[in-house]
Amino acid sequence: MHGTDIHTLARLPLLRGSNRRQLMLVDRLTSALDVPPEHVLCRQDEPGQHFYIMLKGRAAVLRDGRLVALLGRGDWFGELAFMAPEARRTATVTAVTTAQVLVFGRVGYRTLLEACPQAAARIAERAQTRAGFSLPDDEGASLAG
Repeated sequence: MHGTDIHTLARLPLLRGSNRRQLMLVDRLTSALDVPPEHVLCRQDEPGQHFYIMLKGRAAVLRDGRLVALLGRGDWFGELAFMAPEARRTATVTAVTTAQVLVFGRVGYRTLLEACPQAAARIAERAQTRAGFSLPDDEGASLAG
């Protein structure tokens, strides 16, 4: 994303409450990707290599070909594929409109979890809901890692 206003990052629900140092780190760890409508960002059952935050546009989440969610600005996805070394994508995510996503690789994702505990907690909470199970409180922060 380099060079993008960190105020834009600060307004994202996942990063809300992050300090300037944390936001600058996120800026360095990521890249922004512009995608056209119908572009597949990730495909169900494939290994996951990236974590995404929607910056603009809309995307559809399909599980077994069935629409389960529509994502928009500030929504994130891809964390479930990082839960275990052999984990696979649990859904296909496709841009519905022209969209822009913030992309983290595996190392950037792990750094985000370590450097931004509030983001790690939000990711863990959402991952538990998406995965359809809950963990004891002491394991929640490690779920998304």
